[in-house]
Amino acid sequence: MTGHTGRPRPRGIGARVYGAALFLCPPAFRREFSTEMTRDVADAAEDMRSGGGAAALLLWIGIAADLAATVVVQWLRTGWPVLAAFSLAGAIAATRVAANMLLHEPLPVPASAHDRDLMTLLLLTGTVLLVIVATIVFTFWFARPVARRRRR
Repeated sequence: MTGHTGRPRPRGIGARVYGAALFLCPPAFRREFSTEMTRDVADAAEDMRSGGGAAALLLWIGIAADLAATVVVQWLRTGWPVLAAFSLAGAIAATRVAANMLLHEPLPVPASAHDRDLMTLLLLTGTVLLVIVATIVFTFWFARPVARRRRR
């Protein structure tokens, strides 16, 4: 029985759950190996149906452990965890430097209404500029992988 994409659809619920769990793997790995891996698990589950409950339980524990190891190893091979760790470390370092540069004394609120209006205007302008810059950065960040996918 085939689905819309021409891939064989596994018959057992365990093989279907395994196929869905393969979406935890990186996309390139999943495209290349998911069909074969799902077929192997479906065949092993089909062979184990006559083996009994304990043997089936041991099989699924082994399959789950193998899948967990595969997910971790394949994501480590992509380099994304290292990139995420360095990005997080950079953000924490920048925040710490900015926090150390600030005065550790409370900011006095101006007494006159004109000064309060000016501070409010500056605060709102800074907030709007921050939102605009964040939008531009995130647009480039998320649009880049989409453009790379379309070239293939």
